[in-house]
Amino acid sequence: MKIISKVEICAAVPHRWADQYKNYGPHHEKQKIGQRLLALKPEERTAEIIDAIIGNGSWTTNTCDSCGKDCETLVRIGEEPDYDARWQDLCRECLIAGVELFDTTRKSPDKGNQTPRTC
Repeated sequence: MKIISKVEICAAVPHRWADQYKNYGPHHEKQKIGQRLLALKPEERTAEIIDAIIGNGSWTTNTCDSCGKDCETLVRIGEEPDYDARWQDLCRECLIAGVELFDTTRKSPDKGNQTPRTC
């Protein structure tokens, strides 16, 4: 598990952008955007500024995989294998809801497996 923060995502955008579009020609719009991103001082690498340069928020979102909210901080559970993503990014509220789900389960007396407790 590890913390994924919007601040870290924004700080990495200029280099991630440059890597993504490195094979585009020097006069391509993607290269011009990359130059503007690389020119940002570290304290200027905010979602608002980056989104304005790129034209959308797709590079700065930090979305919870459960509720879909864009969050400042998430917990990443799982790991990234070489071929596919095998993790979940969860906000604090969804992580707490998951823990509470454990608290609402009980042993089924007849089968021994976990069943949700009902009201």
